[in-house]
Amino acid sequence: MFWNWMTGKRLTPENLNGFKTAYKSVAEDRGGTTLTVDTDLFFTIQPLEIWAFQFNVFAQCTTVGDFKASIGFPTGAACAWGMLGGNTGASTSYENFGIEAATSASTTRTAAMGGNPQLLPVIGTIFNSTNAGSVSLYWAMNALDGGNTASVRKGSHVIATRLD
Repeated sequence: MFWNWMTGKRLTPENLNGFKTAYKSVAEDRGGTTLTVDTDLFFTIQPLEIWAFQFNVFAQCTTVGDFKASIGFPTGAACAWGMLGGNTGASTSYENFGIEAATSASTTRTAAMGGNPQLLPVIGTIFNSTNAGSVSLYWAMNALDGGNTASVRKGSHVIATRLD
């Protein structure tokens, strides 16, 4: 994951800012179904930048509640992203939920959960337009399940690489 250097390109401090990371130092629990931005898992981008990213989400939820996620990004940007997630509620059975060519954060993906912690990779590329802002993970339970919650566990993280 190295920035593509071209002959004749000037070395500037901005050129050296081609990698970004963030992680959760403590677990975060939620009981609702409204997608809400994660308090830790995001990175900022500037106008006209292109970034590849991978959110490695260590999630846990009940079989009834399941887990849903979306990616938020600056207005005017386009984001191609997909998620791998639990299939049929089994913690060892995964399916590819396809690639979204989203132009807003309204596109969501749902992962079936078996009550056990699962790794849910959310992978994509953001093509920013003229607005600076954040690329953020949004998440919630997919369905209410009594007083149970969905959780994004400690150690979940994002790694982003600037491509342009």
